[in-house]
Amino acid sequence: MDSVEHNLVKLLLFVMAKSHYRESMLILDYVKSSSSYTKSPSERQPSA
Repeated sequence: MDSVEHNLVKLLLFVMAKSHYRESMLILDYVKSSSSYTKSPSERQPSA
């Protein structure tokens, strides 16, 4: 019973890491595509 719960936790963390990685890639693509539309890089303020 203990090992089964441990495997479920590892699987949940794995899925969360995968989804977070995919969302991070989408955000990076969005930032890169949107930054290409601006006239100059100095107009875009870096988000903290």
